[in-house]
Amino acid sequence: MLAAGLIGLTPIGDIPVVPTVLAFIVVLISGQLLIGLRDFWLPGFIRRRSVKRETLGKAIRFVHPVARGVDWVIRPRMSWLTEGSFTYAIAAACLLIALVIPPLELLPFAATAPAIAITLFGLGLIGRDGAVIVLAFGFSAASFYVAARSIW
Repeated sequence: MLAAGLIGLTPIGDIPVVPTVLAFIVVLISGQLLIGLRDFWLPGFIRRRSVKRETLGKAIRFVHPVARGVDWVIRPRMSWLTEGSFTYAIAAACLLIALVIPPLELLPFAATAPAIAITLFGLGLIGRDGAVIVLAFGFSAASFYVAARSIW
């Protein structure tokens, strides 16, 4: 989910149809998390994607300073918000957010708030940081507000 959220935050996430594809990936992963799977299945066309070694090296060099900053901020705190029943709540929130993304794609940059929420949920789960999970729920609420205002 983190990768899908991060891609949604890049300029690539503003290309038509890309947010919907990313939302599809989030629906697959969060749906599997909701039914209790720990090993996730993804379609072959996603699993077969690869990146050239040079491209990956450039991306790592570009992202490394940002990752160091994120590592400085993300740390285990309120980790109880990242385990047990809360994992299901996070998965449900990600699933609902992903379902809101396709209609938001019609508005420029409107899918950014859901991408931020999904990214924060991914970071919070990986870093076992409950404070980031709380922030992600805040962005989730903002996503639903933006969706409600723009769709209805």
